[in-house]
Amino acid sequence: MNTRIERESFLCRARFLPLWAALGGGLGALLRYGLENLFALGGLPLGIWIANVLGCFVLAWSVRRMSRAHVCHFWQVGLLGGLTTFSAVSVRVLELMQAGCVFSATFEAALMLGLCLLAVWLGLRGEGERQSS
Repeated sequence: MNTRIERESFLCRARFLPLWAALGGGLGALLRYGLENLFALGGLPLGIWIANVLGCFVLAWSVRRMSRAHVCHFWQVGLLGGLTTFSAVSVRVLELMQAGCVFSATFEAALMLGLCLLAVWLGLRGEGERQSS
């Protein structure tokens, strides 16, 4: 394994894909944690909203631009999987409903879904054939 290409192909083998996903997932979770703490506004989960919308946009953008398995596992499965969280939004909405705040729960759920769908649409827009990354 003297050349860069040989080293790269060794690390791109299928048995390393879980490692790439785990490395990306750890970084994504740390990023989400940072966003949650940076954007803590009273009772609003602004950091989670930012993480989810950003993650949706980057995932949609990357779908057309990344084709190598190890890159996809690091970014799409790992980093973006660790960054985004449907479960936190679901718990928040259920807690609001149980507290009798049905309008707030419905509004937050609809807003999150709408913003994420908009982010996906924006990420998929434009030119962008699948490229080797």
